[in-house]
Amino acid sequence: MSRKPIGLVQRGANFYIRIRVPDDLRSIIRKREIVKSLGTSNRNDAIVRCATEYSAIKQGFIDKRLLRQNPSIARANSNAGTDLTKEEI
Repeated sequence: MSRKPIGLVQRGANFYIRIRVPDDLRSIIRKREIVKSLGTSNRNDAIVRCATEYSAIKQGFIDKRLLRQNPSIARANSNAGTDLTKEEI
């Protein structure tokens, strides 16, 4: 039996990813956790999508920390469109 991926939850027939927001980022993100639909009811598809979303969410946390430490990065990258919004995380 395989292990359940981190953050994978099932509500009814659909799968979601549920990740806790780190304490140091809660004031920026203004949420305790991030819950996002994986858009599937198939467990195997959900496992693959969960891994992808988990990586994207964790990278978003890293990006937010870097921007908080060095706001000039945000200004330099503002035209690049790489800043994540709460909805993208």
